[in-house]
Amino acid sequence: MIGAFIIDQSQKPAILALANGRSVEWHIEEGSVKRPDDERVELQRCLDFCRTNSATFAVATLKGLFHRQWMAKVFLAETVADQEISVSVADDPIISKSTIHLIARYAESERNRIVKAATKGMDRIRKELEAGRPHVTKSGKLMTKIGYKDYKEWNQIGNASRIATADKFALAKYPEIKKLLDRGMNQSEIARQLNIQGVEFRGNKSWTQPAIFRILQRIKSLGES
Repeated sequence: MIGAFIIDQSQKPAILALANGRSVEWHIEEGSVKRPDDERVELQRCLDFCRTNSATFAVATLKGLFHRQWMAKVFLAETVADQEISVSVADDPIISKSTIHLIARYAESERNRIVKAATKGMDRIRKELEAGRPHVTKSGKLMTKIGYKDYKEWNQIGNASRIATADKFALAKYPEIKKLLDRGMNQSEIARQLNIQGVEFRGNKSWTQPAIFRILQRIKSLGES
């Protein structure tokens, strides 16, 4: 059985070929793939279906999952495969539950390498500008400023702030989640119960199973579970 997540009807033939006669539960999503995964209703429904029916989570291509392929690979590893859900990508048959973690680590490594190279290049440009030497880009554009003095420092401060905020939120909500865990509820049931109880989530969003999963992972990394 397959739970197929697609973004338009043109992707159906690729999924049917992948299914090879297996039954398919279709989940078609409209809207921007740049939204956080816990705001994407059909994506969450497809995951719930695969989890409760021991079905394979299938997509036609990573391009329809997130707007960056490395993000899609990390999602498949950390949100899908880590929940013991099988994974299939029609246009990339090497991806599976057993390979996706290695693929995701390589994708993140490549992203970090590119970011590091870009940061190094921007540092060089900033030094040129601070020395009073305008920089000319490859396209011929003249740069006289970057926009803020030390973008790398601001990025580091922003990342640290986001991590601290996420840690604080997880620690605040974990006692309520643990009560439901102790009652034998699974993560999907916990999310539904928190929504019924009106427990506040970030940005007035609804609780979802992936949100519960991420909080439990964060609590585990903090050594609080």
